[in-house]
Amino acid sequence: MSNHLGAPLSSLRSSRIGDELWHYSKNRRANSDDFKNSKNVILIHGFTASGHYMASIGDVLTSNGCNVFIWNYNSYRGIKKAAEILSDILDNYNELSGGALEDNLASLVCHSMGGLVGRALCQLCSGGVYVSALATLGTPHHGAFIGNQELKAMVRWGEHVSGSIGGFSPSFQSARELVGDDSNLKDDKLIQILSQEAIENLKDIPVLSISGGKEWLEVGKSKFFNRLTNRRIQKSLSGSPNDGLVLELNSDVRNSLSSACEHFNLYPEYLDTNHTHLVNNPKVSLQLLSWLSNEVFSQRESSTLAKE
Repeated sequence: MSNHLGAPLSSLRSSRIGDELWHYSKNRRANSDDFKNSKNVILIHGFTASGHYMASIGDVLTSNGCNVFIWNYNSYRGIKKAAEILSDILDNYNELSGGALEDNLASLVCHSMGGLVGRALCQLCSGGVYVSALATLGTPHHGAFIGNQELKAMVRWGEHVSGSIGGFSPSFQSARELVGDDSNLKDDKLIQILSQEAIENLKDIPVLSISGGKEWLEVGKSKFFNRLTNRRIQKSLSGSPNDGLVLELNSDVRNSLSSACEHFNLYPEYLDTNHTHLVNNPKVSLQLLSWLSNEVFSQRESSTLAKE
């Protein structure tokens, strides 16, 4: 698997240098001219991790003509905050490029908590106007984690796939949002807002969710530690179908949105694909490419030809 991203951007590092929109194939920060392409795709990573672990999807999309970016963000700062910062950055690039993002909308491909960042961008932020489609992989659409066991596992998973340790605390805003402990006197919980409000902003774009069915999660190199952690996770998930971390019912976006959307889990390796392997499985990547081609790119080409 190739890796065009250079040094990993952990939550700790991004807190020092700031969040970045990274051009995947050019291995640098994006610039305004990069968006003058009809097949823009932004990959959004999950909790505690960094975008480099999504390289397999990036390779498949890039080799098939997509213009791929990675949104590397400090996942501890909060789901809504990550969406707000990305929204501002997209506004900046659109202005600097003379409206290139308005003419060439971007599709979002999001893994795990990144799917909630993508939803928050589309549902709650002005930058949602630049989005043409939303795909989520293993996203906990109803939030996560009755207790802290799965949250701790998600931290360990993110640190394992990113190769870095970010100094997690349960008090971080993203953790509070995931477990539904983020409400105050002024605002509802983020998950409630995404589930109950602002759905209108998603009704005009295609939405796809993809899940895995292997009830096992790698959270380190120790076999004993992995077995112990997975035993605890599965006990917490009460034997319901899951990808090792997120319940099947939770990752199915049809259970969360009233707008028309699709869910994909009918592929040969479903029972061998866990939370991590969703971003590495070739069938999943090809399904994403097929869906984007049918739902976004072909329609855009037809619209362009009609105008001509």
